[in-house]
Amino acid sequence: MSCIIAFSAQCGERYSFSYTFDGAPRGTPGEVLSGIIEGRLAEDGDTIIIEKFIEADLSGINYNLSDSTEMRAADPVNVPKMSLSGDVLDFWVCAKGFDGFYENGGGDCAFGVTGGFLISPYVDVNTAECIQSDELGQCIIWAWAGIPEKTNDYRVGDIPVNDNNWTITKLLPTDIGEIVTPKGEYSEPVLFRFNEDTGRYFVSSLSGSFNLSWQGAYSQASLYALPDMNGNGSSEIGLFGIRSDEGNEGKPQLFIRDSLTGSRVSVLNWVANWSNASIVVLPDITGDDVVEIGLQGEFFEGARPQLVIKNGLTNSYISTASFPAQWAAPQYMTFNDLNQDGTNEIAMFGIATINNKPQIRIVDGAQVETRLFGYNFPDNWTDVQWLNVGDQNNDGLHDWALLGQSKIDGRWQLIIKDGQSPIGALSIYAWPDLTNITFGRFSDFTNDGIQEFALGGFNIEKNRWQLLIKDGQNRNTLLAVIGWANKWDDASIHILNDIDGDNIQDAAIFGKRRQYELAIRLSREDFTVEHIINLGGEWTSKPNLNYVAPGIGEDQVLAAFDYNGESIAITPILSPIPSTLNYQLTIDSVISSQEGTLCNIDDEYVGLEDTMEAELSIDEYLSKATLVIDIEGEGQPVTISGSFDAVTQAIDIEYGIDVFELTVTATTESTIALTGSITTTDTSETGSGQCVTVFDLDVFGSLQ
Repeated sequence: MSCIIAFSAQCGERYSFSYTFDGAPRGTPGEVLSGIIEGRLAEDGDTIIIEKFIEADLSGINYNLSDSTEMRAADPVNVPKMSLSGDVLDFWVCAKGFDGFYENGGGDCAFGVTGGFLISPYVDVNTAECIQSDELGQCIIWAWAGIPEKTNDYRVGDIPVNDNNWTITKLLPTDIGEIVTPKGEYSEPVLFRFNEDTGRYFVSSLSGSFNLSWQGAYSQASLYALPDMNGNGSSEIGLFGIRSDEGNEGKPQLFIRDSLTGSRVSVLNWVANWSNASIVVLPDITGDDVVEIGLQGEFFEGARPQLVIKNGLTNSYISTASFPAQWAAPQYMTFNDLNQDGTNEIAMFGIATINNKPQIRIVDGAQVETRLFGYNFPDNWTDVQWLNVGDQNNDGLHDWALLGQSKIDGRWQLIIKDGQSPIGALSIYAWPDLTNITFGRFSDFTNDGIQEFALGGFNIEKNRWQLLIKDGQNRNTLLAVIGWANKWDDASIHILNDIDGDNIQDAAIFGKRRQYELAIRLSREDFTVEHIINLGGEWTSKPNLNYVAPGIGEDQVLAAFDYNGESIAITPILSPIPSTLNYQLTIDSVISSQEGTLCNIDDEYVGLEDTMEAELSIDEYLSKATLVIDIEGEGQPVTISGSFDAVTQAIDIEYGIDVFELTVTATTESTIALTGSITTTDTSETGSGQCVTVFDLDVFGSLQ
């Protein structure tokens, strides 16, 4: 099951689990199935909805879990679950994905060949009907596991399970620590750890630019990145937790510190009795130019999804948005300012439990009791997300979209809605049936000022990884299909920032063959060439891939990084080809000569001077130079391209009747100087005469 993702969505918390097999009826007694999952605690305070298996092993032998891993419940119409008490255990996992399916759609695999395990109700695999019940009439639970290292002949299993052999623990960051990315728009990965002896939480930037700590007793803890709240220009970091100290049990708290000084900025507290609690950062409501903080979750009294908003600096109460208890995975987020009162409205996105339909409800941000309108969708998709897609119709307001996989044909669809009206749809995009998807915006290919849409994943039918880019204004225009062979394990597609210097984003697949590799495809080469960067053999598991600053004062770069319990390893990833150099030019010109029968000899043009601005891109790798210049002098710059010779430093560009001949005479780390000429040849309509005008050029540029 995937998290329902919205602007401020929080995915699950982490839990470690283990089950010790009695070995009846099969296998060696004492085998231990253990691992770590990410999941959401249900409102009963016991059941955990499993969202992802982070790691798992059978008596110390690791399962090869990856983005290809698949899971289900005994009855595939249900979601995988486990519980703190052990009363609910229902998960069936195939490490490398399902390779077969039963009549009811439930997937399976050969546990001893590809690795798999289950603890779930003992049911018929085709009908999901119970095979054996206990004395109370409840279907018994069975446990079964296999792993390739023990050969396909070996299985260990219990029918039924021994309830006393099940353990599960909510995880806090360890004393060793782990790399996490705080939730929030302006975030960067940090090292997060907890010292149980001192009761202190520690957060350190990977570059070493800040080190923060908090004292507190929490039953669970997570981090949030917040914008500058105290006016010193640095962002803030908040530790959010559910308090466990005596007299304050169950009370959510957000303790915010300044990342520059480490000083306390604000501490916000809420009453107890919440489930699925998380933080929503909202634009200023009170007029102090500081963000407000909302606590969202299901309040135990009626399990209503609520958002309790407080002043970000003073902890004073502002308002509470609330809806009836009829939503699955509700998420609050900031929305457009529809009534133009200076306060953004608030939206709640969720699945209506009465009909399983995705719905969004909008309330007035200043008066949350006032409901404005809602977006309603049919029950046609799974794995739905509600996304801000920017202003698509040029009305000055952000538009929004539902992304989901069609239940009918498996296609992924993006239904874009007007940001101020629920009527109709601005556009509906569609992509093929892909698994392990990545979705995002891509650089503007078409120069219409609108970013494109990109969705990628594994195409089972074609046995290839693909990233398909569609025009952000025209759903029918497929701009690029970027593909990779299916030759990596633990693979994932990534949309990268521009790394080759042409102001267009690039793409990569990240996975493992003998070692972890990044296979990059660059926009400068029309994504046709695959550059493989080997990340070396130092990684014990798949490293993180993100933009980080390798050191204090250094700019963020694309890097692979991980933490081994003693030190942080950061491997910057550079462009596999020389970057394009982009300059802003000032061109001083003088007419040095005019010759030909068409030249106007009555007016003396020779010696006339002019100055113009232009942009120059030099691509040494592709031997290409590009000018953006108002060549006609009509206020409409045009883009013209030609050749660049890295040996002679010569640039030759032709555009209609104009021929540019330039030579780079000097460069520094940030500047360029050129000399040369433009030769313009005007020809009569009959071709009987010409006027050849030569402009001598003196050019200086600064690196953009």
